[in-house]
Amino acid sequence: MPTISFFVPGTPVAKGRPRAYKMHNGHIGTYTPDKTVDWERKVRSYAYDVKPATPLDGPLTVCIEFTLLKPKSVSKKRQFPSVKPDLDNLEKAVLDAMNGLIYTDDALICRKYGAKWYTNDASQVGVSVEIKTMEEVS
Repeated sequence: MPTISFFVPGTPVAKGRPRAYKMHNGHIGTYTPDKTVDWERKVRSYAYDVKPATPLDGPLTVCIEFTLLKPKSVSKKRQFPSVKPDLDNLEKAVLDAMNGLIYTDDALICRKYGAKWYTNDASQVGVSVEIKTMEEVS
């Protein structure tokens, strides 16, 4: 199986926490914030273009690199601003978007590399994703 890779342009969105609301019948319902849903749809549409004939169903390694605009409030000398969004929440949105399309379940991921990079160039903002089977890595 060859490496699956793609780039999604645009400002990455961290996985939002589910929100709760009271329904008319008195029960509690939950929903995912619209920004998260929109971002996951965008990632899924780019992943669709490179999806395998059938979703992968074995141990996987994933590399996810986010490129974000460098905040103006951060010193120009700091190469790596330690600011939100959290890397793990950014990764979660991307991994969830690929469930059932690239792989049968994100539980198959045995090795994951993630990074947040910062730039002043808006054309570089987005996420780069690479997926390999563990056999390819060994």
